[in-house]
Amino acid sequence: MPYYRVNASKRGTLRRDYHKRNLNNPFYNRRSSKQERVIRRFKIFAGLALALLILIIWSLLSARTLSLDSITINGLKRVDKNEVRALIDQQVNSHRALIFSQKNILIFSKKELSATLNAKYNFANVKISKKFFHGLNVDIGEREFAFVYGEKGHYYYIDNTGYILEEIPVNFTPLESLLNLSTSTPTSTVFANATTTASTSTPVEVYNPAALKAVEKLNNNLYPLIDNLSDAKINNNRVSLENNYLILTQKIFANLMAGNDPVLVPERFIIDTDYLSIKLILSSGLTVYFSPTDDLDRQLRNLWVLRRELKDNFNKSIKKEINLKYGDRVYYE
Repeated sequence: MPYYRVNASKRGTLRRDYHKRNLNNPFYNRRSSKQERVIRRFKIFAGLALALLILIIWSLLSARTLSLDSITINGLKRVDKNEVRALIDQQVNSHRALIFSQKNILIFSKKELSATLNAKYNFANVKISKKFFHGLNVDIGEREFAFVYGEKGHYYYIDNTGYILEEIPVNFTPLESLLNLSTSTPTSTVFANATTTASTSTPVEVYNPAALKAVEKLNNNLYPLIDNLSDAKINNNRVSLENNYLILTQKIFANLMAGNDPVLVPERFIIDTDYLSIKLILSSGLTVYFSPTDDLDRQLRNLWVLRRELKDNFNKSIKKEINLKYGDRVYYE
């Protein structure tokens, strides 16, 4: 559209601007009324949308249909279900970020509950799923008892990876953990109720027979019993042992129990300063030494061959120990 300018000599008349000069100030770009209306409508729409979103979120957080009313716990055998439910209820009645109640299924933290349960019970696995609109499903895999482990007068049930599951509520304390005896004279050593003559060249373990009976009665040879007489092995609620010690002791225990021979009944495994041996005390008081690095199957076969060869003279011929650590050679005394 052409512009007009005022002639200085003829004021009041307009002359056509043939050069189409734009006299608008480039530093003052005033929006048209149409643009302003569009922006104003957009702001109104955005405000209404935000308010509607806040209303929807608030409705969801306060709706009864999203309240955690149904909690299902599956998989528990050893741990009391009421204890687990109490921990869940405690979290349900708490808040996140101080203001958001975890009674709402959308706010409830599955990660927090899983961490709480594992910290207290050390489960093998915990799977938590939400059942909309008001349910929570908790599937738990418990660790199984595999061993009885003793250290510093305390005894625990542990699983096959060494995790401590439960302390055994029996008060018993070894009279001595290790007794280094003189090498000049033979000395009698007490193993449970059996008394045998032992060589004085090696350390001997002395236990309280009554305490040992209490553990044996409680365990009833369901699990291998391990007594640690060396330095502490428990760290962060787990027993840390050398190499495949737990696997090997479990295999020895299972093999002897399957043999169902009253002469070769395992009583307990001993962990002492001899780290090159797996040391087993039989119910008769005899000590059997296995090598943790050699073929364990061969060592067990050699033990059973020795048992068959000696027959009824087994306990008469062997008074102290059997050493299976040297290949096909078996030493006993």
